Amino acid sequence: MKKIIFTLMIVIFLATPAFCEDMKVVKTKFYFGPDTWLGPAPRAKVTLENLTDTAVKTITCSAVLITPGRTYPWAQGRFTINIRGGVEPKETRTIDVNLGYTGDFSTASIHKGAVLNIYVVSMR
Repeated sequence: MKKIIFTLMIVIFLATPAFCEDMKVVKTKFYFGPDTWLGPAPRAKVTLENLTDTAVKTITCSAVLITPGRTYPWAQGRFTINIRGGVEPKETRTIDVNLGYTGDFSTASIHKGAVLNIYVVSMR
């Protein structure tokens, strides 16, 4: 029994991504930007707060678009953002992010009550 519990703990640990708590995601909004020749662009408006003592230029994020109470998310993915001008120590900035035309977000739609959760996985 101990071996099964230990194995389960390892699987849960490996499946759970580590998040950077020093780059706080204050607010998010999922929407579709203006039409381009590929169609409307899935986008996110993200407000970040840099709690570190160094400037941050690039962040890698994990994102999930889900309606509270639903079993499965509408979309999920991972992406890297190069922040023009960076985010200085103790600064709060709102940036506009193109979520791309590939992956789950390219086919996502806006659902009533859906929430976009973004977690910073790494930063530099």
